[in-house]
Amino acid sequence: EYGGRVNFVTLNAEAPDGRNDALVQLFKVDGIPHLAFVDSEPDVRTALIGMVPKEVLRADVEALLSAANQATGSPEAAIPKAELPYVGFDAFREDHAALGKALRAAVEAARRRQAEEQGGA
Repeated sequence: EYGGRVNFVTLNAEAPDGRNDALVQLFKVDGIPHLAFVDSEPDVRTALIGMVPKEVLRADVEALLSAANQATGSPEAAIPKAELPYVGFDAFREDHAALGKALRAAVEAARRRQAEEQGGA
């Protein structure tokens, strides 16, 4: 539906080899499903836990896309923070800077892992 405009990432929180344990802790997963909405900064904007209606998911995704579309394209310009129509408890309130740094590192590690897997296939 979003044709490459949104990156949806899934992970197995109970992977037997523990490969996702760091992300589970980072995102403070305490219920499944756990949907973290991350903007392009990357900042966790909210997390919704449990079964969430499709309309709620769509509204938050559309709000993030709308904010991203307002960006000027200048590297110095920050993307405006979208007001999300549906917001869960902000478990990340105290840790936003640390979480952003950890997210960037996790994204880079995932990209390297994906490149290695594609190169070895």
